[in-house]
Amino acid sequence: MKKTVSIILALLMLVSVFSIITVSADEKEAPKYQGKVGDCDYAFYENSRKLVIKNGTNIAPEINPENYNTIYPWDDWDEKYDIESVYIEKGIKTIGEDAFDFLYGLEHVYLPDTLETIGEHAFEDCENLGKITLPQKLKTIGDSAFFMSGLRGSIIIPKSVTYIGLSAFGNCTSLTQAVLPDGLKAIIEPYAFESSPLRYIYIPKEIDAIGARAFGYYYDKNNIYKPMSGFSVYAEENSIGDQYAKANEFSTLYTKLIQVLDITGFPKFAAGDKAEFSCNTDKRYTLELVKWYNETDQVPFNTGDEFELGNAYSFTVKLTAADGYEFAYVYNADVSVVLTVDARVNGNDDDVYAYEGEDASKDIYVNCRFLIDTKTIKNAKITGVKDKTYNGKAQTQAINVKANYVLLTQGKDYTISYKNNKNAGTATITINGKGDYSGSIEKTFNIKKAKNPMTVKATNKNVKYSAVKKKNVTVTALTVKKAQGTKSFKKLSGNKKITVNKKTGKITVKKGLKKNTYKVKVKVTAKGTTNYKSASITKTVKIKVK
Repeated sequence: MKKTVSIILALLMLVSVFSIITVSADEKEAPKYQGKVGDCDYAFYENSRKLVIKNGTNIAPEINPENYNTIYPWDDWDEKYDIESVYIEKGIKTIGEDAFDFLYGLEHVYLPDTLETIGEHAFEDCENLGKITLPQKLKTIGDSAFFMSGLRGSIIIPKSVTYIGLSAFGNCTSLTQAVLPDGLKAIIEPYAFESSPLRYIYIPKEIDAIGARAFGYYYDKNNIYKPMSGFSVYAEENSIGDQYAKANEFSTLYTKLIQVLDITGFPKFAAGDKAEFSCNTDKRYTLELVKWYNETDQVPFNTGDEFELGNAYSFTVKLTAADGYEFAYVYNADVSVVLTVDARVNGNDDDVYAYEGEDASKDIYVNCRFLIDTKTIKNAKITGVKDKTYNGKAQTQAINVKANYVLLTQGKDYTISYKNNKNAGTATITINGKGDYSGSIEKTFNIKKAKNPMTVKATNKNVKYSAVKKKNVTVTALTVKKAQGTKSFKKLSGNKKITVNKKTGKITVKKGLKKNTYKVKVKVTAKGTTNYKSASITKTVKIKVK
């Protein structure tokens, strides 16, 4: 029998997981109930206790015209509280308000990657709903969507979410971790995670708004609303998360939280096995497995043992950078990790199918986070780098360097060197770690071309008619200084018997021009150089033939 699991893992003893395995309904069993809900088809299979919804976009209720209560087909079933699994198939975008509230027997819900909205109270008081994977296109999680549900361990909020409603995950007493990914631009309403026993929350800097008491509050035994003792916020300094922590007098931890992606490995599940992976710092790391332990049965987990569905396991790992850099963890270098195995089974326990195209026979797939306190310049935040304009001198920058939100001191913690920082073009600034800090980081800035300093003076000229009667007469009426690049001259207007030399700018009055005063408009252009822009100046010259 093959068992494939998909898990999510979080380090520093702040761990929980989600499953990424799906199933389809058992089509061998005839449905007991079937019909329409919203614009979708539904079918309920009594033996397997499955409710399957498909072929539409909106799971919407009917509305009682007398009291405006929502009505769903299963509200009147005797088997309503026996529903164990709800399968919502691809194409459906919306789960309406109250859709599955108070389904006390509901244990598994499978959501399609097309889902965008989970309505208000949709899974409220589903006390046996332990795990759920939110799809990556989800946008809205309505008010009280999972209020008082049995969600346990961790909930991962997709980056696509823009709204988390009032008490959306409130009073989920087994929910110990909420993962908000970097880049999440959501509005989090008040009480979103009230009375859910989170011990910390990482709040990305991109979050748009956080309502009152969204995190870190609970009702005590006397039903008094209080802040949780020891609750911590991981956030960037001066971000909305930091402001929330300070306003509620929670401790703010500025230690860098690194998201690590796409880990594969541990094929033998034995001490000494290693896996390589990449993360958003563009570094390479090695994760070394030290030991496994079956937490559920309280026995060691040995090479060759199979995972059992529903069991929890722990393992100890070490993290080392590929370049050998030693990481200093917030707590300790060897970190115990707990994971829970959860699978969605098609028909029976012998067949487990991977979701989102994963190969069911491959190794464990892991998505995890690290809280790492590093003293390296490589991941530092550099501010103050600005574009410059060519001035004939070497250009420098007045920068600030922060590593793990600590402002470093030039000369003590780092040094600066420059390359190609005089002429117009792309210059490079290199910050090298010094003292307690290692590594280096490069930034570039542009040196823009300077304005062409060319000046042009036009002088009016008199030409004797007696001379013009006999021959052409040439005069110099334009004086050009400080032009950078090749000069050129173009006559824009004037008598056709008056010409301008394209290279020298000299003006020629041709033989036979009659007595009069003539105006000649000339455009003078300097092509520019590698350090100066091109420039054009237009002047008008008066030529008087008398």
